[in-house]
Amino acid sequence: MSVNTFQKWAFIALHEVGCHGFYKTYKNLLKNQYKTYEELKKEQERKLQEIINFAYRNVPYYHSLFKTLQLHPSDIKNIENLEKLPIITKDIIKEHWEDFKPINLREIKYYNRATGGSTGRPFQYRLDKFNRFLSWALIYRGWGYAGYELGDPMIFFGGASLRIVNGQSISQKIQDVLRNIRRISSFDISEKNLNRYMMEINSFKPKYIYGYASSLYFLSNWIEKNWDKDVHSPIGIFTTAEKLYPYMRKKIENVFDTEVFDNYGLNDGGVSAYECKEHQGLHIDMERAVMEIADKEGHQIENGEGKIIATSLYNYSLPFIRYDTGDIGIITSEKCGCGRPYKLLKEIKGREQEMLITPEGKFIHGEYFTHIFWEIPYVKEFQIVQEKIDKIVIKIVPDENFDEKYLNKIKEIIRMRSKSWNIEFKIVDKINRTKAGKYKFVINEVINK
Repeated sequence: MSVNTFQKWAFIALHEVGCHGFYKTYKNLLKNQYKTYEELKKEQERKLQEIINFAYRNVPYYHSLFKTLQLHPSDIKNIENLEKLPIITKDIIKEHWEDFKPINLREIKYYNRATGGSTGRPFQYRLDKFNRFLSWALIYRGWGYAGYELGDPMIFFGGASLRIVNGQSISQKIQDVLRNIRRISSFDISEKNLNRYMMEINSFKPKYIYGYASSLYFLSNWIEKNWDKDVHSPIGIFTTAEKLYPYMRKKIENVFDTEVFDNYGLNDGGVSAYECKEHQGLHIDMERAVMEIADKEGHQIENGEGKIIATSLYNYSLPFIRYDTGDIGIITSEKCGCGRPYKLLKEIKGREQEMLITPEGKFIHGEYFTHIFWEIPYVKEFQIVQEKIDKIVIKIVPDENFDEKYLNKIKEIIRMRSKSWNIEFKIVDKINRTKAGKYKFVINEVINK
């Protein structure tokens, strides 16, 4: 059944107020599904040349980089030419923060954003206004692979990356009504809240549910063991922000009697990919960014596993050019049976979160702690380790400006979730990595024993 006409146009009107031309952009994206890969690549490379030229002329870091490499923007004519440039990281951007500011930054409309990422390292960046709305247009198109239409009723189940925070403003609540969405938080997953969430799902009857893979898996397990009433079955469930394992997909699909569609996306790098009804992989979007899968030497690969490297095509306030997302992906040259021209990600690795359990029996999503450290300055790295049911150890690698007064603030925020936790801080010089060179920012030694 098609979405209510009034709801659809209320949804569109809200987005047009935020960014004029949004609906036209969305409709153009829908048309792109029927173009050839060659047509899309040609347009992608035109936008690539524009952002490269802009960065060379306006961003001191890139201007200096090109000079050092004895390159000119005209040397980057296509996707393959990107290999001439080195890969940049969050650390490089942090270290050269002022040099990444365009000289005409005041003329650009942008938002200040932050992400903890899968490594738990707080990272500040800028996001162009149009780029933000383009990301949502791509999300709506990606959901459309599962049948979604603008204005369809949805429930968001996640944390800060899905804009789910405590105490929404009146403006935010109005926007949610116009978007026809409800939000439930993965920060507090207690028996009481899970019952309330299920009542919300059953009464609202969303066509789709969108949320963190681990949260939806946890909810599905709880339903199976504790819920003795009917379970509303949406048309589809979209998972995001974390790796979706096959056992998680199977559990969620069985409990909700529906299909799961995995999603992948990063605002800092601009890359995104969505699964369609064929379930042969995730279609890599080409309109907002260039996604490369690169080997250890930074060379592009067409099949196999490698680093996910992003070049944003519209983020002029902070151009991300060959940006290491910190994620690992497996790409294939196989074609999808749905006929869409986009290349496929067979699998995404390295986006796992963990949950902690309070002495009161609540489960707290790992991203809650990432969100705390967005607000704490002068922290290079951190790691949360739950050693016992009532003990948490927080390791912090500070920079030279870190003040220990922030420790009390961290403790206060955590105790909003549980007053029974004993919190111990350890100021350390480094966080131990795994053999792959990464570290988990949340470790639950209670559950994993």
